[in-house]
Amino acid sequence: MKPRMPHASVTPAAAAQPEVARPAPATRRKLRLGLIGAGTWGRNYIATVRRNQDAELAWLACKNDDGWQAAGPDCQTTDDWRRLLAAGLDGVIVASPAPLHHAMAAAALEAGLPVMVEKPLALTLADAADLARRAELNGAVLLVDHLLLFHPAFEHLLGLLPRLGRVQHLAIAGGNRGPFRADTPPFEDYAPHAFSEALVLAAERPAHVAARYLARSDGPEGRGELVEVRLGFPAGGQALIETGNLMPGKRRELLLQAERGQAQFSDLAAMPLVVNGLALPVADEPPLDRAVAAFVAAIAGRPHPHLGAGLALAIAELMAECRRQLDG
Repeated sequence: MKPRMPHASVTPAAAAQPEVARPAPATRRKLRLGLIGAGTWGRNYIATVRRNQDAELAWLACKNDDGWQAAGPDCQTTDDWRRLLAAGLDGVIVASPAPLHHAMAAAALEAGLPVMVEKPLALTLADAADLARRAELNGAVLLVDHLLLFHPAFEHLLGLLPRLGRVQHLAIAGGNRGPFRADTPPFEDYAPHAFSEALVLAAERPAHVAARYLARSDGPEGRGELVEVRLGFPAGGQALIETGNLMPGKRRELLLQAERGQAQFSDLAAMPLVVNGLALPVADEPPLDRAVAAFVAAIAGRPHPHLGAGLALAIAELMAECRRQLDG
């Protein structure tokens, strides 16, 4: 039993003393972020940063009036992304077209700025490796937005893996009819989503890779590709992936078969996570909000499992091998 502490005596003089006002706690400064690119996805970042309580969009670099208007009056705007590197920012988000990712992220990393890059990290393995090297040499935060990894249902599934046991088989389908981009091949546009899921769930790199076209086209609407990829992992697990922009409609589906059960994940479903036939409730929070929050936390020194270029580099290696088989 703890000893009872004697009551402190209060003299009338002390009681008459006015209470000393305590200073209000200091307001934590919001991190000042810059955004490069304000296309469709870039404007999603604008709205997302606006919802984040720990950050604000201080600078936007883009070449369209719609983006400048979406940023709001408190955000500085420019059509020269290099100005962001000397604007005293706490971090930069790169949401430009994929062919520009390397140059912009490299410049930001060389300036010592934390960088968040929309997937893919880069379009070539050499460029992805260069960014990983620059991040390591400069001790800079580098986070690639493999969006599905930040989905509450996927994160919940990861937490259930110890109970489900070793992953035996994955079937992943991710794609749509379009878009047909002039600057980014369809496979490089869609495959990072599926590969990020497969590598994280398998928790190892594949020992065997086989890629083939299911369909491809070069028409007035642009380049089309539908690709099948089979992966074999050292521990015996396998993955079958179908991805591209020649699907009849939007698909983002994952089926996992493990030693002690199975799970389904689809961010398009009303109940995105089903485990052993039971739909599980998950948080109703946009994955992009969680991704930006992870970036902000990393800047503040709180690491995230998907922080760093390791996963993005493994995906780039996998994509390079697939492209070699497809077009080599």
